[in-house]
Amino acid sequence: QFISTVAEERKLAKDVVKELRPDILKSKQKVNEKYDTDIPKMTLDPKFLRIVYQNLLSNAIKYTPQKGRINFSLKKTGG
Repeated sequence: QFISTVAEERKLAKDVVKELRPDILKSKQKVNEKYDTDIPKMTLDPKFLRIVYQNLLSNAIKYTPQKGRINFSLKKTGG
C-alpha cells in the first residue's frame, strides 16, 4: 500500500515525532515542526518513508546538544 497525499505524509511525520518523543524529552530538546501544504502529490512507500523520517530525527536527537533545538519540516524546494 502506497501513500499519495500530503496529509498522509504529514501524519506519518507527526507519528514519528510522537514515537521519538521520549528520547527528545530525555535530552531536554525542543522540536519545531513545520509541514508546508504546497508539497506536490507523490506516491511513496509508507514503510520506507517512516524509516527515512526515523533516521533523520533520531540522528538529529543524537547529534543535537542537550536542551538544543531541532527543526523538523516537510517543504517543497527547487522548481
